[in-house]
Amino acid sequence: EVSDERVRAILLFLVSTGVRIRAIIELKLHDLVKVPEYDLYRVTVYSESRERYVTYTTPEATKAIDVYLEYRKRYGEKLTPKSPIFRDQFDRNDPTSVHDVKPLTLRAAERLISRTIEKSGIRTVERVTELHGEKGKIRKNVRLTAGFRKFFDTQLIYSQVEPRTKELFLGHSIGLDDHYFKPEENYVLNEYLKAVDNLTINEENRLRKEMVNLTKKNSELESMEIKHREEIQAIREDMESKFQQIVT
Repeated sequence: EVSDERVRAILLFLVSTGVRIRAIIELKLHDLVKVPEYDLYRVTVYSESRERYVTYTTPEATKAIDVYLEYRKRYGEKLTPKSPIFRDQFDRNDPTSVHDVKPLTLRAAERLISRTIEKSGIRTVERVTELHGEKGKIRKNVRLTAGFRKFFDTQLIYSQVEPRTKELFLGHSIGLDDHYFKPEENYVLNEYLKAVDNLTINEENRLRKEMVNLTKKNSELESMEIKHREEIQAIREDMESKFQQIVT
């Protein structure tokens, strides 16, 4: 665990939604709608643009976002529908800093993510030595932030999400189908739910979901057993009643 509330929320948001990193800079709280039945957020990306589209967060990411927003509220920020989902860093001991809310910048977001991943050891930094004639970091072939989007795309494929719906989650055009393919929201949500397990990073979240499912199944089995016993008792009482009628 090397990330604070904000960085953790950003990382899990990117992993579970597949949005481009520049999109998170524009997101406001009114772009999030909780889906309590599945503990998800419905996210409208580029909500004020013709490019707007819908994606979702996993329960894991939803929890991280809620923790981050609660952290901001705890130190005095008044959240409104127009508040940025991700804001600049603030001094929690300075009320002026808390209330002077500015959206997170793209440069700051990329720096936060890069430093966090390097600190975790997931990604090592190759530094240019004097032998190379210059100082600094060697530029990677693929931008780090693009990796989250690629991960999202790959996991949806593994989860067998319907191909056109997968492209919608990525905000891609699907050609002529842009005009003809208009799936209902429940259909889109159910397609996303196929990928939730594969988009979940922490194994604890998967285990928690399995426990919930097991508890639900056990409850259903208990209900079926009770119903079965009641049916057997009713049959027994009916047979006893008929038997008494025969022998008397």
